Amino acid sequence: ISCSDVTENTYVLLLEWRCKGQCSENGKETLVKFTRGRGVTKQRDPRFVLDQERFDLNLTAVRTEDAGEYFCLVNNKMEGQDRVKLAVVAPTEQPSRPLVTGFTSRTINLVWTKP
Repeated sequence: ISCSDVTENTYVLLLEWRCKGQCSENGKETLVKFTRGRGVTKQRDPRFVLDQERFDLNLTAVRTEDAGEYFCLVNNKMEGQDRVKLAVVAPTEQPSRPLVTGFTSRTINLVWTKP
């Protein structure tokens, strides 16, 4: 997720990624905190990774509880310029019986039947 408050001319001393919604675990909005000279000083979960050159937030192994509004705060600003709404959709039941519908030397297309 890109931090729209950071441009090529922004000198970042402090940066904080937060979220509101289902992703704010027990009211804890801060995901990652960065301080110039010290690097990442707080990280709620190793799945939230900060790109320290561009200050983008990368999420890995996304879960349904990661849904919410994500935003960054730069140099102690009280509000982020833009918010990114992340919706996570997961199947209600596990798929069963995969069926190959096509393939090439590099790809395979699968579909599943309903359980």
